[in-house]
Amino acid sequence: MTMWGAGREPAQPSDFPEPVGPASSGPTSSPYPPVGSVPMGPVYPSAVGSALIAPVSSGLTGAVYPPPVVVRHPRWVVPALVVMGVVTLAALTVASWALAGGGTASDAGTASDDAGASAGPTLQEAHQACGSRGDLSDGGRTLYLDMKGEDFGSGTLTWSQVQCYLTALQAPEYVLRHMQSTRALDGRQSDTWGNFDASWTYHPDHGLDVLIRQTT
Repeated sequence: MTMWGAGREPAQPSDFPEPVGPASSGPTSSPYPPVGSVPMGPVYPSAVGSALIAPVSSGLTGAVYPPPVVVRHPRWVVPALVVMGVVTLAALTVASWALAGGGTASDAGTASDDAGASAGPTLQEAHQACGSRGDLSDGGRTLYLDMKGEDFGSGTLTWSQVQCYLTALQAPEYVLRHMQSTRALDGRQSDTWGNFDASWTYHPDHGLDVLIRQTT
């Protein structure tokens, strides 16, 4: 018998059961993560495959932040810009060539028109075509036509012979009508066409006297 009671020994510490918990590797292990540890995050895709990315921790406080977001531009952006630049440069080159060609063609057309205007009939050609009945002077640049009048010796040409010269020189119809309608009291009349200036007078006694000058 002891002082704790008859027939029973006092309880010893080894008589109580140990608490049941997760398996540990030793007496110092703990089922909870240590303070300040960083838990492993989820799996994120990357450029070379899938990899575990650990969230960023602030340190001893244990606060967890998401990983930084990396913005990646598509790989086709730079080649597309290069192609656009090449196409724009080619378009500008073609446009400049077209403008240069248009200006050349326009200049050529103007030169051709000028050549055509200067390639008309001449007084010498008309003089030969109409039988050389007029008086040609000034190196073939002045022609005088003296039509016959009522006075003796006033002239030798007829109206049909004068009209032959005017037709050979491509005189417009209004010039011929102007000459035919001229009266004695009208004085000296004149007209211009192509490369020629013509002036004339009419009197029944002297007939129609015509002076034609080639300007070019």
